[in-house]
Amino acid sequence: MTIAFFLRKVKNLGMKYFPVFLGLLLVGCKDKQPSIVGEYRQENTMGIDSNMPFVLVLRKDGIAEISGFTTGKWNVTNNEVVVSYVSTFDKEESQWDNYYRVDESGDLLEIARTISGKRVENFEKDFKRLKKVK
Repeated sequence: MTIAFFLRKVKNLGMKYFPVFLGLLLVGCKDKQPSIVGEYRQENTMGIDSNMPFVLVLRKDGIAEISGFTTGKWNVTNNEVVVSYVSTFDKEESQWDNYYRVDESGDLLEIARTISGKRVENFEKDFKRLKKVK
């Protein structure tokens, strides 16, 4: 249905129904994106204990819970989910930023990370998939 056809129909029905038709048209055009808030999991990734999954929980308040051992913040910047946190792995504090892309199924793909203050892109074959579970 073209817009010209739609406008002719509205004119024939009278202007009192115009706001209703306009509202329906605008609601139908809204771009629907899946919610990013939720729990994501990647199995067998936590170093020495390969049976321990990596779990990332993105909360509505912008807090990210990382495998139950640390928390950070998350936001969406340039169509990427950016998770920032301070890690005390190896007894030294260091700032980490992980960059994710949301794929068609709603899972997260880790596409880059910050190492020593510089963004390092992952090769596509090395993208880590975190499956959305909740």
